Amino acid sequence: MATTYSIQQRHKAKGIMTWYLRTCSGGKQKFESLHTTKKGEAQQILQSIRMKAAIPSLPGTADKDIESMVRDWLRQMDVVIGNDSRTYMAYRSRIKKWKEWCESSSIRTNSDFNAQAAYLFVQDLSEKLSPKTVTEVVKLVKKCLEWNIETFDLKRSDPFKSVKTPKLKKGRVEFWTSEEVERILALAPTPAYRAFWGLMAYAGLRFSEARNLKACDARGGLIRVVNGKGGKSAELPVSAKLAELIMPYLNGQDLLIPEADVPLRSDKAINCLKIAVGIAQISGEVSHHKLRHSFASELLRKSVNPKTVQELMRHSSIDTLFDHYAHVLRSDLAEAVEKI
Repeated sequence: MATTYSIQQRHKAKGIMTWYLRTCSGGKQKFESLHTTKKGEAQQILQSIRMKAAIPSLPGTADKDIESMVRDWLRQMDVVIGNDSRTYMAYRSRIKKWKEWCESSSIRTNSDFNAQAAYLFVQDLSEKLSPKTVTEVVKLVKKCLEWNIETFDLKRSDPFKSVKTPKLKKGRVEFWTSEEVERILALAPTPAYRAFWGLMAYAGLRFSEARNLKACDARGGLIRVVNGKGGKSAELPVSAKLAELIMPYLNGQDLLIPEADVPLRSDKAINCLKIAVGIAQISGEVSHHKLRHSFASELLRKSVNPKTVQELMRHSSIDTLFDHYAHVLRSDLAEAVEKI
């Protein structure tokens, strides 16, 4: 009889919200605490366990070929985040660089990819890609290696342990002022574009998050971001200004902003934004992400607590906020001392 796995909260009636893994085999049940009260985390653990059970493995195996490692890890990512998500597509593109490098370097198995190979891999990437991209690729390769080592009980250590990735240059982000944002939105070619830009300028959504937002996830004064960057989800408040823009679209049955009104791809939708910025006679770089940066910058200029801004921007660390928007804070400090 096959072993089945599921999750449940065993003591919810007592106010204990911890999730448990339920294993059923041969008519016998076994429960194991997952040490989390979040259903999303419990579901991810469950999917990982099911995936591990579905893939045949040999305990204590010393070697596994790189192609199989990448294939099995991507299959796991498909289960966890879905292969139609932008995150999955980014993962697949980055991990492919490692697989292709290993093939060109005649590295067949995980044992072949030692510390020296890791060093050469990073050096090769650094000659072709930006420091940020190199860091992202190495991070994904580490995740792939760690997952395979744990899942297949491979006897390995971290080959990147003594390898340094190139330092990221922390550049200041560009943004528009609140007045410029309002001028840009006023020049939107249609109400749909205005509402779409408003999701980024007044709620800090990324292009993909605004583009994939469903009407049912923007009701009740909240925006529910499902499977955002890194597969994370969040609930964000809707301001009165944004509510007015999206109100006409809340009764839809699928996407909040229909594909017929705004293209799904950023490179196809960006032309309208460039035209609006040009007509408004605003100089500088034009991008959808700049609307998100403008959202954060305006909050900081309005003296909103940086910790609150971090939560609204959904940065994993407040250091990210300070790294990107330090120039905004510095300019406010300069204005502040002049008031003394």
